[in-house]
Amino acid sequence: MELMKKRDNRLKKNSGGFTLIELIVTVAIIAIFSGVILSFIGIGSNTYRSTSSNAKVQMETQEVVDRMEDLIIDANRSVYYANGTGAAMGSAISDDIDGADSTGNKTFIVCNEYKNSDGKTSRYICDVIDWSKKEQKVYYSQREYDAASSKDDSGVQNADSEEEESENTESGLAALSDEGFSDDSAAEDSGSDISATVRNQKQTINPSVLATGIVDFHADVSKVVSDKIVRFQLSTISGTKEIKTLHSVSLRNPIKVLAPDDAFKKADATDVGIKILNAPQTMRSGESVMLTWGLTGNGSIDQSSVAWSSDIMTRGWFSPQDPTNGKLTIDPNATPGQLTVTVTAMTTDGKMISDSVVINVVV
Repeated sequence: MELMKKRDNRLKKNSGGFTLIELIVTVAIIAIFSGVILSFIGIGSNTYRSTSSNAKVQMETQEVVDRMEDLIIDANRSVYYANGTGAAMGSAISDDIDGADSTGNKTFIVCNEYKNSDGKTSRYICDVIDWSKKEQKVYYSQREYDAASSKDDSGVQNADSEEEESENTESGLAALSDEGFSDDSAAEDSGSDISATVRNQKQTINPSVLATGIVDFHADVSKVVSDKIVRFQLSTISGTKEIKTLHSVSLRNPIKVLAPDDAFKKADATDVGIKILNAPQTMRSGESVMLTWGLTGNGSIDQSSVAWSSDIMTRGWFSPQDPTNGKLTIDPNATPGQLTVTVTAMTTDGKMISDSVVINVVV
């Protein structure tokens, strides 16, 4: 009987539910598992967002690549690559694929000529790819030029044409503004002779975003005339890594490297000149700079004929493999003194032109 009573007492004591320690342990286990589950959910969500964002950038980048390849491969008039964007472009660029990171906006233009039904006049269509460094966006737009109707028989521009040109140019600028697309580099490149307007210019397609997340844009048009090849490079970010993709397009037609106004006018290259635009006054040993050139006067040049040189190779030099590359490097062991840098080119009518600047080399 005593044993039976003791057993009943133990059963009564154990029937009170969980002890405090058991409750604490249970809650701790639940909290740990909840934290692990929430952590997995958070990681999965972040991974999904990152993957989704990268996929969007990759899709848009591929769209830019496809669009540019389609435009370039069938071009029948000209291509043009320059600093700046919008209505005011800056200095022309021949090849900056192996150069430093871009410091401003870029423009790539493909121009085509289409004969009208009368067989005498033509429509000139320019497809424009604008890259905004600040926004990391690529814009597409289209402009139309009608050079045959820009002047009357007397050689004086018609008043109606001049008024129409002004209206079309303003509408194009307004479209750029409406898209929130600003040209931060226009002021830096104001030394170029490229005109902000071209006669009878019409904005047929207003600028629209073609791709986002494009952190840099480079191109090479130096082999257009000689090899009928255009290269361009797009840079994007995947996670924390920058990815550069290089594309090469073979041209079906022989074309030139010309700005739209040069591509459509018939004037001879009688007074065209070349000018070095951004040479520094002083450079130190071991420093490098990418020099650019611009045209003055009237006419055009064969960009594949552009060549850079220096008078003292032991003080500073350009790439011997690619003389069209304007990257100047000062020798790390250079002695102080002056260095004369020269750029030469051949005009489309066979004349040699050049420009030189003097740079002071210091240690």
